[in-house]
Amino acid sequence: MKKFAVLFTLLILAISLSAQTSRTWTGSTSTDWNTDSNWSPSGVPSSSDHIVLNNGSLTNMPLLDASYSINNITVSAGTLDLNGYTLTITGTTSLTGGNINNGTATFSNNTTTIAGTNCGAKVNITANTVTLNTSTFNKKVVIIKNGNSADYWASGTFNDTLDIHNSSTSGSLMVGSNYTLNLNENVWISNSSSGSITFGHNSNGGKTVLASGKKIQIGSGALLQAH
Repeated sequence: MKKFAVLFTLLILAISLSAQTSRTWTGSTSTDWNTDSNWSPSGVPSSSDHIVLNNGSLTNMPLLDASYSINNITVSAGTLDLNGYTLTITGTTSLTGGNINNGTATFSNNTTTIAGTNCGAKVNITANTVTLNTSTFNKKVVIIKNGNSADYWASGTFNDTLDIHNSSTSGSLMVGSNYTLNLNENVWISNSSSGSITFGHNSNGGKTVLASGKKIQIGSGALLQAH
């Protein structure tokens, strides 16, 4: 019986490990996301996998042929073309370079960091921790923070509408800090629980620039600071 229990535990562990594969895009065959040989190790990413895009010099960049769900994503270089579809990330997001274009990127996870990736796709974020820095967003961005961490954003450019909502019980979100935050469309900020959200928090010499004719709408529980 004891031997059976050990074997069963090892089997469960093996299944768990195999279900958490990290797959790096190589584009060896084509641009098709749904081709095994375009990934290393070979195999189309499953909903439990971690995908990596880290080579901007590849001839073939990934192109979605349908909507997909994955666990974690790391992008530091290259271009991910969503091709009008939706890519849903349920684990950890680390986007520090490259581009994500043409569709909708939905981040429903614990931690979302977008710091250096240019987004030509619509972005929906629901996460415990949200950090957006030095990135350009060319489509609508919707953010719901629901974790109790203290999050800071220092810079970025938003060329479409920005909707920020804090639903956490004690977490804080401070937008704008050391550098320049460019807002080229209307902004809506709101807070629905006992957490806090501060917009235009430029205490370290940064600035928030709102384009001419655009508005910042403030809902309940949010604070707009001017420096």
